[in-house]
Amino acid sequence: MGVILNCIRQSSPQITTFESNKHVINENALDFFGSYEDHSRSNNPPSRPKYAEMHPNTDVHFHIIDTDDVHEKYNQSKLKYFLDGSRHIYKTSDIIINGIVYPVVAGQIIVGCCSREGRVMKVEDPVNMFKREIVLALPDKFDIDKLGENFFIHQKDLMNKALRDRYHENAIQFSQIIPYDADETSNDDYLGRDKYLHRAISVIQNEMMDQEQLMVQYLCKTNLLGVDSWLVKDGTLEYKKDFSNRKDVNLDIAQYTDHIQHVIGVSKLFNAELLSYQEKKIGQIIAQLPPMSRTNAYTFKQGKNFYCIWYLRLRSNPRPSNHFSDVIKVEFIMLDEKPIGTPIIDNISKHLLNEASPVCFGKDARWGNHLYSVYLTESYCKSKYIYDKKIINVI
Repeated sequence: MGVILNCIRQSSPQITTFESNKHVINENALDFFGSYEDHSRSNNPPSRPKYAEMHPNTDVHFHIIDTDDVHEKYNQSKLKYFLDGSRHIYKTSDIIINGIVYPVVAGQIIVGCCSREGRVMKVEDPVNMFKREIVLALPDKFDIDKLGENFFIHQKDLMNKALRDRYHENAIQFSQIIPYDADETSNDDYLGRDKYLHRAISVIQNEMMDQEQLMVQYLCKTNLLGVDSWLVKDGTLEYKKDFSNRKDVNLDIAQYTDHIQHVIGVSKLFNAELLSYQEKKIGQIIAQLPPMSRTNAYTFKQGKNFYCIWYLRLRSNPRPSNHFSDVIKVEFIMLDEKPIGTPIIDNISKHLLNEASPVCFGKDARWGNHLYSVYLTESYCKSKYIYDKKIINVI
């Protein structure tokens, strides 16, 4: 029996532990987000104009980007910081509490932010711009006596001590134990016996997104961002407390500082019908975008925040895997009621088009939707993983 499973067994005579097949869960395993990087459409009726830009093209619904202007911005990018998160998840064993079998799931989370000076990509501040966590997801009923947050902290400390006693300087250490909902009846009963596994995966995914939000917050509050040093975050900027483990902490991205206006969210996988309540044929418009062109910029509301969103086709691909394989979703937060100048949106699009070359063809199945600088940041994060078996074997 592994060190961690032994600690769980010793925590209470009411808990039965047993080992099962230990394995890495495919990174595409479903969480509560589903297949896309953005959330579902907001149910709130729009209280702003349909378009977020001053001069939308209402005839053909897209704007062709001048390629000469794109080439002129080569080596003059205002995009300096690139942020990405990655995670590995491990199904390691099972425990029985009150006759119900719950999975024990571990996660390795890495969030990194690379900066670029000239042609050199680096992590200029590893203390604040790189974060690795090893976490353990257990059912909330593991706290049998309902002692609360301190119980999970105490159990984590006991586990880490046991690991140090066993492995000394080679010991891994858990950052936290994250409880997941062990309610027997809920709206995910259709998942059957896998519902607890999906809940465990989701709280680990939430932790990765929380760490991304905290790193964006750091970059904004330390005045590292500005008109000549923008941040590109891989994935959506949308923040919902439903997708956070820190529901009592203010991670609302719009509250960071005015520097949030220099943060761009770029999604490779997106819901093409997200804006269908604004633009009925938005899916068709995106699918038929010509190379190096963008849709109009639309207003999107999520919670109390408004976003400027548009879609950009990065290149001409003679053999795309689907109609969206070279399209990215671009977004940033709107700070006031005023529409954004169309030249500003075009300018951001031109800088992003420069990031699409070279391509990572053959290195990543999502190469068509990848910005190369984001791909390099993602590769850096993945290079920092601790060997999977080292984590699995201690549980």
